[in-house]
Amino acid sequence: MSAQEVKEVDVVVVGGGLAGHSAAIEVSKAGKSVAVLEKMPDIGGSTVLSGGSFAFAGTPEQAGQGIDDSPERLRRDLLACAAREQARELIDVYVAHQLDAYRLLRHLGVVFDPIQFSSNQSVPRSHPTSPARVMALMNEHLRQQYGVAVQTSAPVSALHRDPASRRIVAVTARHADRAVEYRARQGVILASGGFSQSPELMSMLAPHLENVLLTGGAGNQGDGLKIAWAHGAAIADIDALVPTFGALQEAVPSEPNTILLAYYRGGIVVNSTGERFVDESKSYKAIGKASMGQAGARGFQIFDQKVMDLSVRAPKTLDFQRAFDLGRVTAADTIVELAERIGIDPQALARTVSEYNDGIRQQRDSFGRRHLSNQVGEAFPLEHPRYYAYATVPYMATTYAGIKVDRRMRVVDVWGKPIDGLYAAGEIIGGAHGRGYMTGASLGKALIFGRVAAWSAISG
Repeated sequence: MSAQEVKEVDVVVVGGGLAGHSAAIEVSKAGKSVAVLEKMPDIGGSTVLSGGSFAFAGTPEQAGQGIDDSPERLRRDLLACAAREQARELIDVYVAHQLDAYRLLRHLGVVFDPIQFSSNQSVPRSHPTSPARVMALMNEHLRQQYGVAVQTSAPVSALHRDPASRRIVAVTARHADRAVEYRARQGVILASGGFSQSPELMSMLAPHLENVLLTGGAGNQGDGLKIAWAHGAAIADIDALVPTFGALQEAVPSEPNTILLAYYRGGIVVNSTGERFVDESKSYKAIGKASMGQAGARGFQIFDQKVMDLSVRAPKTLDFQRAFDLGRVTAADTIVELAERIGIDPQALARTVSEYNDGIRQQRDSFGRRHLSNQVGEAFPLEHPRYYAYATVPYMATTYAGIKVDRRMRVVDVWGKPIDGLYAAGEIIGGAHGRGYMTGASLGKALIFGRVAAWSAISG
């Protein structure tokens, strides 16, 4: 192994997103030295493009809104959502540390908007905030409190093992035109994100999603996966990769308000012929999977003024008014006029809305819908002009699958053995979500598991 320059620290963190910052703060707090290497010119990764919600249970914000939630209820919901026994170990870790992670964010100055309900939550527990603000506060804390600056534009190309001990002891990164070897006395933590921006890996691991819109952080190209695989790392949950439903058909990944979830506030979803095809209260992964069977995998979210009036600033997935102001939502005074504007058969859409309204009033919806999301909120007829439509396709912003880890975030090889000196956290790992996904659990997982990975690395 040759390099022009060698640096040595206690822990190397690969990735400057939420998981990477979370890990680096804990390493620094323990008095250990850390190098944080970020491939992109800016920090944040997919975190800053996310909806900005954290799944916490038993917080003062929930109590203040009269929401009866608890860690045990969170655990039950996560297990039901995962529908996979293998996820239990990581779910237990999440639940055990989620309130401490919440307190860390509050300590750093993070403020949450009113708690919302969303996918796979039996009670409202999405704690929305500005993800860019979260990253800025964590980065500032890392710099000011511990003097640690994230090294940006520093892609890591390889992990290195000691030939005698077989322990991971170093990484190679590039800085401009030179290679630098970073030696890690106590461990390397991979927090480099997923692979939603890698057509190569998407084609290899999820060929059934060939026509899905790929969004997420531009750096999410599976670099960490590849270098871990080179050392025998196992993968988890690849078979559970399904798209999410709700992205604007012409979405630009770096722009805000390209993803809306109006159907979780009372809207319906129809295909290009104006017909419903799913119970809209189901998880957006289930709706995304169902949409793949529709022509062009295309759909429209149809909603009325009552839904529009439920628009909130955060999370941005529920900021319908902002999306309308940006020209991304079509409006009309009648359902027939709305259908004409979006190119759907007016009579078909009018019939669909009428049948839906009758079904909801009589509690006999043809798809079994009674609630807004899961078992939360009561569905209502769409009968308050104006009417709105949002052209929507399934998308892959976050890959909820990846490297297999144990409860200490040690990377596990294909024989089920931990790879000495190698840890992982955040979107790069699999095994935490199973077959489903709870809104807010992705950011929660990055924050919580980044901390756990750091504790494991420094304790040996």
